[in-house]
Amino acid sequence: PELVPGKLYKWSVTLVCDAYKESANPFYYSWIERIATPPELEQQPASLAQAGLWPDTLAAILAEQQANPQELSWQEELFSLLTQVGLTEVVEQERQRLELPPQIEQIGETAGD
Repeated sequence: PELVPGKLYKWSVTLVCDAYKESANPFYYSWIERIATPPELEQQPASLAQAGLWPDTLAAILAEQQANPQELSWQEELFSLLTQVGLTEVVEQERQRLELPPQIEQIGETAGD
């Protein structure tokens, strides 16, 4: 189910190091809150990325790809997003696989930035 905007959720994780001695297993928890995507940012990957809303950016890029499968601009947006989050190796491998040129720009950048 989708997280409700504005509601706090507690998450936790336990690293099981010793299945027989629970006290040897580190346990961590924290809180997360989903924020609502501002309407002016919805479906604009560059604006979403600049706001740091990576899951929403990815969803907008994939929605763009599904709406216009023949249009390839979504690829550059996806590669730019992956580069911004440090996945340059994935981008390089995919560019080689697709035989695309290696040069890409960041999402939201314009000439002269």
